[in-house]
Amino acid sequence: MFGKGSAIVHPTHGVGRIVDIRSMAVSGTPQHYYYIKLSDGSGLLMVPVDYAEEAGLRPVADADLILDVLATAPTVLNENYRLRQTHMAQKIESGDPVKIAEALRDLFWYGEMKKLSSGDARLKARASAMLAAELAAEQGPLDLEQAADRLTAVLLGALETHSFAGDQQA
Repeated sequence: MFGKGSAIVHPTHGVGRIVDIRSMAVSGTPQHYYYIKLSDGSGLLMVPVDYAEEAGLRPVADADLILDVLATAPTVLNENYRLRQTHMAQKIESGDPVKIAEALRDLFWYGEMKKLSSGDARLKARASAMLAAELAAEQGPLDLEQAADRLTAVLLGALETHSFAGDQQA
């Protein structure tokens, strides 16, 4: 159970903060709801407390976990753009911060080798925005731009550290 003020991630709506926990009668039965202010400014989300886990609510990921994944050597992506994009979209849509970070890392590296297609670029931007929002929520006073800059700095540092092992396929 989360408390008021907790930073959370909803798999569809992204990062938010619980601003209140209220009780409402639904079909005559009182039920508690999390009132979540979404960090992208898109509004307020109500999630029943009893269904938070089923809805996929989770605490924001530890920043070190995300940054550690970004700093590791990438997996070589499939040259077939349909297979590559399907695989990357599945990782991003999983809501798992480790998989999202892997997708961002791998797409970043792929973009260093070749020009990203518009679909790859959209997936990369989506993964970056999702992780920047989590990083900003977890790290406190960071805004989204600072968080995105931090992600990029880690990716660029990894580029200098690792060589690209071109014999793996994802």
